[in-house]
Amino acid sequence: MLEKFEVYNFMGFKDNLVFDFHTSKKYTYNTDLVQKSIIKKALVFGENSSGKSNLCYALMDIIFHLSDKEKISLPDSVYLCANGDSTNAIFKYHFKFNGKSVLYEYSKKSSNELCYEKLYYRDELILEYNYFDISHTVIKIPGAEQLNKVRLPEQLSMLKYIYSNTIQDEKSIVRQVVD
Repeated sequence: MLEKFEVYNFMGFKDNLVFDFHTSKKYTYNTDLVQKSIIKKALVFGENSSGKSNLCYALMDIIFHLSDKEKISLPDSVYLCANGDSTNAIFKYHFKFNGKSVLYEYSKKSSNELCYEKLYYRDELILEYNYFDISHTVIKIPGAEQLNKVRLPEQLSMLKYIYSNTIQDEKSIVRQVVD
């Protein structure tokens, strides 16, 4: 379950934007809204051009490189923040699966060009892949020990590569993030 989302230098978000789904409210009038102190359903509202659609694009960006579903790609001319001071955007998805924390972080220089990926399980780095320097690649994922550490094209996620080329049981972190 997604608990928190962060994005930096993407579209209209120059600074780090944090969208935290934790709450201490019970919402007793509608118990479908919250599960285990995490907001399951939310409404985002605001004036026109305030960033609502950009937030949706940012949240859904993970689908562009982890799934084979049909996608709508964003033009590269609007992908990075126009007045940002970085050449890439950074996305962080904080999950909790079976009570255990998982952080999937990646950076992109355009809608389909990855710079790096990192996956943390219970605060331990279990995957690190830099598309420009693979010499420091870290893969500590069960089932992926014998996987060739190849240079992937910037359009192919290492996490998806592991998912597609190894046997991952239903409860594996890789499978849960990709699913």
